[in-house]
Amino acid sequence: GVLLHQIRTAQFPFAETMSQERTELPAGAARPLVWVTNADGLLVVTSGNITVSLQGGLAGSSNPAEAHTAFTERHLGPGDIAYFPVGRAYWFQEATGTEPASAITVFNVGTWRSIEMAEAVSLLPSWAVSSNLHQSRAAPVPHIYTV
Repeated sequence: GVLLHQIRTAQFPFAETMSQERTELPAGAARPLVWVTNADGLLVVTSGNITVSLQGGLAGSSNPAEAHTAFTERHLGPGDIAYFPVGRAYWFQEATGTEPASAITVFNVGTWRSIEMAEAVSLLPSWAVSSNLHQSRAAPVPHIYTV
């Protein structure tokens, strides 16, 4: 499965203004949806190809309407960078389905806080999950990655 190597101030006390998450993706695997609640992030693809999806996109002079979409997707290769603004949900996935990929996300705080999709769903009543996913009954949420 997906491996997440999270490095915060707790692991490196001298790193008070920067932290990171290194993600190793097997072929076709995805880093599950996450919201980082207190930091901006820069994702750098270190190997392979990934598809990145960001909640709402980024508005700017070249794409003024993009901020109004639910999610925007971009395909990235080695050396490409994506920006994740604080409070926006994002996820990414190995894009080819045949080769592994890896990326590092650098945050502008020593200890970032996040809400993982699996954690958020597990806090909801089963009837709310099943009705919103149009299921007759809710299945347990599996652990899909390793920290």
